[in-house]
Amino acid sequence: MQVGKVPPALPALRLELGLGLVTAGWVVSIFGATSAFFGIAAGIAADRLGRPQMLVLGLFCLALGSGLGGFSQSGALLLGARAIEGIGFVAIGVSAPSLIALAASAADQRIALALWGSYMPTGMAAMMLLAPPLLSRVGWRGLWLAEAGLLLLVMLAAIAILRPVRGQQPRTTAWAWRDVRSALVLPGPWLLAAGFGLYTVQWMAVMSWLPTFLVDAAAISLGNAAILTAVAVLINAPGNWFGGFLLHRGLPRWLVLVLAEISLGLFGYEMFAAALPDATKYALLLAFSFFGGMLPSATLAGVPVHARTPEQIGATNGVLVQGANLGVLLGAPAFAAIAAAFGGWQSAAWLLPLVASIGITVALTLGLVERRA
Repeated sequence: MQVGKVPPALPALRLELGLGLVTAGWVVSIFGATSAFFGIAAGIAADRLGRPQMLVLGLFCLALGSGLGGFSQSGALLLGARAIEGIGFVAIGVSAPSLIALAASAADQRIALALWGSYMPTGMAAMMLLAPPLLSRVGWRGLWLAEAGLLLLVMLAAIAILRPVRGQQPRTTAWAWRDVRSALVLPGPWLLAAGFGLYTVQWMAVMSWLPTFLVDAAAISLGNAAILTAVAVLINAPGNWFGGFLLHRGLPRWLVLVLAEISLGLFGYEMFAAALPDATKYALLLAFSFFGGMLPSATLAGVPVHARTPEQIGATNGVLVQGANLGVLLGAPAFAAIAAAFGGWQSAAWLLPLVASIGITVALTLGLVERRA
């Protein structure tokens, strides 16, 4: 929800704080930048502090950043507040799946992590739908402060709930670094991170520019474009659950990843490139988001498999989070740059099957690694 609250509020933010396009872009993307550069460090911190403590700290940073943002009087202050939110975001990203993996039974682990994998589309879509009426009533500052209050409530719930969870004891810095070194020499974490990063390049590139594409290419009003985008984002969540179901039923991870990448490349290319009716293009978009959603759940479920010990799950998650958010950081600018350089969205469509073909190669390599393990 902290990611999804910004795009609907950008017009009001720019008007009140006098933000230029570049600064406004950083307000959107600083979450990805923080996670892209500090994912592994956050994994070390999670192992050092303990994962329940890291999760609570992450929620506190999100609440603090959102609260400070609500009182910001300049673009610089808002960016600083968003950076604090970004620290909280990456802290939760490395600690929550570790706690879920430890709390779930071996039989339920894949389904549990598939449910976790849907946090981004579910939260983004919910906020995209809720933000417009809230902005009209309480303004962007009221939205930021309301989110801070909600986060504090979730933090208190986490403090109460996590006490009985079979969590991790805080570890020394030397042991945390040893876990990271052990995780980094294995091919599995890098392949998982590469696969997730390639997915986020494709998915975020499409979803970031979808409202603009719908307005420009399909002559849809901005309000309707926002609703159609929210639906497309939301349908990614059941795609995550479907990927977890396929794993639970015994389908190999590499095959789920390959099917997801084929869907991303094929449906994404046809949606932008083909001379099809608008309704057909939107159906392809929904298929792109749903079947592409199989990839995050399959990737996240691979973390406990490729961590040598339960203590290395935090470090492995750090590698995964860093790879995923590099894709978030690069996807939208790359797609826009290609479209601008070669004359429109159709000219950029080839990026999706190109990235998908690399993703298929990564998935097949991961399959070989897992079969040899």
